[in-house]
Amino acid sequence: EVFSKKVKWLDDDIRLIRVLADNISASYVRRNAMQQLQNSLDEKNMLLAEIHHRVKNNLAIISSLLMLQLESIGSLDMRNILISSNSRIRSIAMVHEMLYESESFSSISFKGILARLMNHVSATFGNGEMDVKTNLKADNVILNIQTAIPCTLIVNEILVNAYKHAFMDRKKGEVNVIMTADKDQILIDISDNGIGMPEGFDILDNNSLGFTLINGLLDQVNGSIEMESEPGKGTNYHLKILRV
Repeated sequence: EVFSKKVKWLDDDIRLIRVLADNISASYVRRNAMQQLQNSLDEKNMLLAEIHHRVKNNLAIISSLLMLQLESIGSLDMRNILISSNSRIRSIAMVHEMLYESESFSSISFKGILARLMNHVSATFGNGEMDVKTNLKADNVILNIQTAIPCTLIVNEILVNAYKHAFMDRKKGEVNVIMTADKDQILIDISDNGIGMPEGFDILDNNSLGFTLINGLLDQVNGSIEMESEPGKGTNYHLKILRV
């Protein structure tokens, strides 16, 4: 009998119910949209991870093919060319590997890249007759992939050059890498205590592939390079990368 009575709704009550209904509906739509956005983001991250993984694996295959080809080549000059090319490929693969392992697929700690790169170059170009000590002191600099790959290749070229030429006829040496950064620029100093460059050597006017690559890659990252060298006392490279 109680429920059979008709309830007379006031206008204010009706308006309140309508507002509550609208809020519930909007909340549901917003929650549903956020869930769809999260699902899309998760899918994008999975695709990016897969891309970096596949690029790394494809570069590893190319690297392996070069090393297989190396076994059939007797010329020392050709072997050195292939080994240097393989080091460049491995450097690029290293960036993709670290991006695949990281939580972010668009940026990476360049300090971690430098540590891996120095170990890689030491293992590739070091030999039992020469003891080269490497030291790294670096700020925790985060780079996007567009900057990380050129910078990795630049540092690779300088490190490889040091191992191949700086310590000729020496039983030991030292290579130091120091990286600092502020909001405007990144500074990377790479030095060795080797035999130094020939007198009159100009890094900006050199036709070798390695230094041609360095100068071309610096253009990509708004960078510049200066070199100080003294015969018998080593070489110091000063890299400046402008943040954009």
